[in-house]
This record gives sequence, C-alpha cells and structure tokens, in this order.
Amino acid sequence: MNELLIHKVSTKLENDLKTEGKYGATFKCKRMERMKTLSEICRKCGISISYLSKIENDILKPNTAILGSYFNDMQIDEDMVTSSEIMDKWYLNLVGYIMGINDCRKELIEYLSKRDDFQSRLISFAMQVKEKKVENEAKIVSVLLYSIELMQPLELTIFILTLVSLYIDTKDYFLAGRLLKELTVNNLFHISIRYWYINLKFELSLYQSSLKDLNDTFNKLCQKHITFNHFDAIIATKEKYVEALAYMMEPKAFDESLLKDNYLSSYRISLILHEDYDTFLSLDSKKDVASILYYDVLEDKKNVLELLDQITFTDSLFQVFLKNYFIQKYKHNNSYQYLREALFSEIGICQHYYASKFIFKKLSILLTNQHKYKESSLASERIYNLNRVNRNSLANKDLL
Repeated sequence: MNELLIHKVSTKLENDLKTEGKYGATFKCKRMERMKTLSEICRKCGISISYLSKIENDILKPNTAILGSYFNDMQIDEDMVTSSEIMDKWYLNLVGYIMGINDCRKELIEYLSKRDDFQSRLISFAMQVKEKKVENEAKIVSVLLYSIELMQPLELTIFILTLVSLYIDTKDYFLAGRLLKELTVNNLFHISIRYWYINLKFELSLYQSSLKDLNDTFNKLCQKHITFNHFDAIIATKEKYVEALAYMMEPKAFDESLLKDNYLSSYRISLILHEDYDTFLSLDSKKDVASILYYDVLEDKKNVLELLDQITFTDSLFQVFLKNYFIQKYKHNNSYQYLREALFSEIGICQHYYASKFIFKKLSILLTNQHKYKESSLASERIYNLNRVNRNSLANKDLL
C-alpha cells in the first residue's frame, strides 16, 4: 500500500508539471494576429461563437471535421491539432540555449520551421530576445498576452523571464523588476530556470540601492555559474559587481584586502562620490574615472579634456553616462540640458538609483547658481518620486 501511495503521488506531481501542447492559445493567437473578433470568424466559417470560445479556452477539443473551413481561413495545420505533444523538452532546451547550457539553436530553429502554433510563437519570441532581434515587440507581446490565462506554469515562467530580459535590454528596469517580483518559488521548479532567474535578478540589483541585495545575488549567481561550469561568466559577473561597489559601498567599507586591482578603482570612485577628497589625494595618482570625476569637482576643464582622451570607460550604464556627461559639459557646453533630460527621462539612467542621485546633485548646483528655484523644486520632486516608486523593488523578495 505504501509503495502504491508513493507511486501514485509521485506520478500525479510529475504529470501536473508536464506542459502539454494545447490548442486554445494557438487559436487565440491566430485570431488576434488577424485582428478578428469571435463573431467575425464564426460568421464567416459557419460555426457558433460558444463552440469556438470553448475551444479557445481549452474547454473543448477541436473537431477537425467541423472546423475544416476555419483551419483553411486561419491557416492552421490539422496535423498540429491532432498531435498532443508534451512541450517540456522543447521549453527546457530553450532555457538551456538562453543560458548557454546547451547549443540547441539548430534544433529549435528546425522545430519552429515545422510548427505554427502558440508554443512555437513563445519559443520564437524568447529566442528573438536572447539574440536581440525583436521586431514589432508590441504586437508580439500583445498576441501572447491575450492567451496568458491559458499558459501553463512553465510557459508563463518563460514568458515572464523573457519579458524581464527584454525590458532590461530596453533599459526599463522598473518594469523588469516589477515583473520579476511576480514570480513565486513554484515557478522556479527547474535548476536551469533558477539560473535564468538569478541572472536577471543580479542584473537588476546593479541599478538598485541595496548593497545587501547585490551581495546576496552576486554570491548565488556565482554558485550557479560553477554548477554549470561557466567559469568565464564568473569573471564577467565579478567585474560588474566590483564596478557597482564604487557607488554602492562607502569608502570605509573597503578593508585592506579590497584595496587592490579593480577594487582599488572602485574605492577611488567611492572616495570622490562621498567627497573624501583628502584621502583620495593621499593615494598614488592614476589616470582613471575617479581622477576625471575629481577634476570635474574642481571645474578643471583642461585636465578633464586631457583625461577624456586617455582613459577607458566601461560599457556599464553609469560609466557610459559619465563619459557623455563630460563630453556634453566640456566639449559642447551643454551640461544643463543633458542632465535635465537624463533626470526627467522615462527609462534608462534615471532608473539607476545612484546615477540619478549624481545627476540630481549636479543639476541642483547648476540651477541654484542660475537662481532657477522653480526648476530646482521640480528636480527635487522628480528625484523624490523616483525614490518612492521603485527603488528596492527586489530586496523584499528572496526566492532562492
């Protein structure tokens, strides 16, 4: 009896987690792509609205004898309907491809070439985001979103993580963070999906205000890199982490063991951002981002321009902004407009917690010197709203 009980429970749990290729979502996608209502389709194909609605919601299975004209009109392959394929293999292959665990792109492309259903659309969308080749993003998301009620757990998780990846790429970190918060531990039932999740959470933690969240996520992501033998990824992750310490960690938190190599560069920037100029000047002189930040404090145009042509900025959001800020200020005399546009933009650098603080500080000095007190008040209101809306959006939720 005990063995039978364990077997039955285990089989039930395993079957519940399988993702069956259903039809309703495909039918909805086809109709939404053609921007047709149920009544329009049903009137043309001679079927009842109630019948097609039940099929779209997976209440009834489609009868190919009744739906012949519908299949022709919507360009649906009957073979696709008669095959009830378990999708777990394809979805997990997709996640493995996205995370660099396997190289199954060729197999996925071959799968996509043979099918034209909801599942293939979801896989195609995720691959487009991975390869940064998304075209007509709004239409794709809209069509998939229309079928969200029919998505099974694995499909919904892939859809959410793909959207988070997309919004990180398009620099809407607030929206990406809000979406990631919607996931629960039940969504992360496979190790490769947990890897994807923690990787995205680390990316978002770089732009938030919580050093604890950054540290925790960094350690967990490095553990996942080790699990999958991605040792090069550890190096890249550590570089991002160390650079983030420059604005996230106070100078006094850098102990002796950290005052070397890249950590020293972050420490030097931290000294400038925290206005500890005496300690900074006591260090050996270097041609780096910290030095150009210091010369900017002094309004030393000659040295700023000289360093601009000599130092290398990383491609991180903050340092790209800094480079453009120095160029606009010292080459084009346009720092006010550049800072204002950055602070009041809807996406991008304004959503970086520490960068927005830097922008606000520089802009406030300019506005005060020009006696533009109304604009200064608007800038204060803007930074307050940015802080209030979505700063520690992930710090209060730790799934792993």
